[in-house]
Amino acid sequence: MHGIQGQLKNMKVLLVDDHIPMRKQVKSLIGQEKDLDVVADVGSAETALALVRQLRPDVVVMDIMLPRMNGIDATWAIMGECPGTQVIVFSNYSAPILIQAVLEAGALGFVCKPRALEELIPAIRSVGAGKQYVAGRPSDQIGPAEHREKRRAISGCP
Repeated sequence: MHGIQGQLKNMKVLLVDDHIPMRKQVKSLIGQEKDLDVVADVGSAETALALVRQLRPDVVVMDIMLPRMNGIDATWAIMGECPGTQVIVFSNYSAPILIQAVLEAGALGFVCKPRALEELIPAIRSVGAGKQYVAGRPSDQIGPAEHREKRRAISGCP
């Protein structure tokens, strides 16, 4: 990403996980990267939605199992309000139907939590560049990108 004067701009990442030790570990992992900034880390989808509106992160890394509102529903909400923000869902579960639901909601990425230490940074960079990353496989051909474009066109978000 480039700033106004051609300077490199760090990618802003919002981290959402209700499990505090996992959130701290992922925040520390992302924090080691010079080109990535964790702008906030929160434990609920509702707080994440408010912060997406306020902070306009480039990428949201979100657990699927959250209290009250799950990560899939939160992804639908983020894509509806600000489709310029990309979403990576990460979960302990990786059933194909779950991955399909995540992609249909508009997420560009899916990472299995047991592989997060190896895969999350490449996933963030891939998704931040507008490319899908699903369980270790970067791809431009997975999922319903046309739905995301429609939501981007009707929302007021960049």
